[in-house]
Amino acid sequence: MQRMIGNRAVGAMLTQARPAAVVQRADPPHDKPDPAAPYVAHPAVLADCVSLLTRLYTTLSPATLAVLRQWKTLAIGAVFDPDDPDVTVYHWTSSGNWNDPAVAAVLAGLGVRRWDADSARQPRGAQGAPGDAEQRLMSGDHILKAVAVSRPPCPDCAAALADYGHEYGRVLLSVATPPAEREHQARAQAASAIRAAADRVSRQLELYEGEHKVQAALINEPSFTGFAGYWTNRLFNRDIPPPTIWINAYGSLLAVESALARGDIRAATANLIRARRHLLVALKTYTTWKDGIEAAGTKAEAAIAAVAIASVVAFVAGPLVIEWLGELLGEGAAEASAEEQVAARIAETIERSDAAFLTAEEQITEAEIQAEALEEANEFYATLGH
Repeated sequence: MQRMIGNRAVGAMLTQARPAAVVQRADPPHDKPDPAAPYVAHPAVLADCVSLLTRLYTTLSPATLAVLRQWKTLAIGAVFDPDDPDVTVYHWTSSGNWNDPAVAAVLAGLGVRRWDADSARQPRGAQGAPGDAEQRLMSGDHILKAVAVSRPPCPDCAAALADYGHEYGRVLLSVATPPAEREHQARAQAASAIRAAADRVSRQLELYEGEHKVQAALINEPSFTGFAGYWTNRLFNRDIPPPTIWINAYGSLLAVESALARGDIRAATANLIRARRHLLVALKTYTTWKDGIEAAGTKAEAAIAAVAIASVVAFVAGPLVIEWLGELLGEGAAEASAEEQVAARIAETIERSDAAFLTAEEQITEAEIQAEALEEANEFYATLGH
């Protein structure tokens, strides 16, 4: 196989034999990065590969996950074309060219291209494993820089990756094992519960933000009712709160969806807590201005009931905490009694915070709400042993 070296303008070509341990390619050769200064991808590129693989897992059936755990390896790699090295693209393939319509559809929707391996590749390692997912990604003209795989590489593929890295620069690798069936079901149930709670927060948010807009319009537009409402609030309360008081709640709800899309249940739960708290703070700010402090407390209490999440968080902790405690503390550590204790502590944390919120006589500042939400999230993590 010919390789281009030296001055491109002169076009000097030398014939050079590849070492036997290097994948052979039937396609025409391309200029490759200088081996003396190989490019190593940023760890964030590998994190993207892992995120794509994790998101795929959240959509698959238990049967397909079992296949990936026991019989097939699926790999998602970050690659670049030597002719356009500034653009990173993502390819996926599987051992034995295994194909599943659900996998193909999900990854296509995520912008990951299915890679059909070069048929001219040759085996590496003592036994050779040309059909393995890792070696399939190394075939062709694109340069592999990072890869997330569903199972640890076999010795042959580990040797292949090392040899490939010597020639083209180290390939970043991460093993992201598919969740067990029980964990998969628990995560699906938890995601559904979190999404339902986030929908309730969203409905309350839209309700009161809409009322806020109406009140602002009455004041800002010249009308008898508007001016009457304006002077009532000018005399007995304060200026109308800005419409931006609701933004943080919306932002936290978006973060909930983003975390669920990544399959990150804990981040979704923490952001749900933040979204709810931001809603309650904005609501109290608005209703204190509109109806007075006493009425604001009543409405806040009603809103707390409408968007109650203590039971939701406890439900989330219930099916998941056994898996997490088992990982953290070893076999036998995650018993039902521990699960119940953790769920109770989470619920108590939120309920205690709600009670303190209702008894506060003054408005809570933005800095205070952020600190409080962070503290709640930290307490939630602490109950899980993190």
